Amino acid sequence: MDQAKRRKVYSDLARAMIEDATWVFLMQQVDIYATRERLTWTPRADQWLHFHQASLGVH
Repeated sequence: MDQAKRRKVYSDLARAMIEDATWVFLMQQVDIYATRERLTWTPRADQWLHFHQASLGVH
C-alpha cells in the first residue's frame, strides 16, 4: 500500500521491459494536455483520464 514503494516497483519493471526487450513496442502514444489556472487536476502516469478528481475554481 506504500505508494513510493509501488512507484519504485513499477519504475523497475518498466526499465527491465525496455532493457531486456521483453516486448516489441509498435506504437508509443504521447498525450498532450492543456490546462487553465483555475483547473485543479493532475494527469495520471497510466494515461487514464479520471476527471472526477478534477475541480474548477472561480477566478
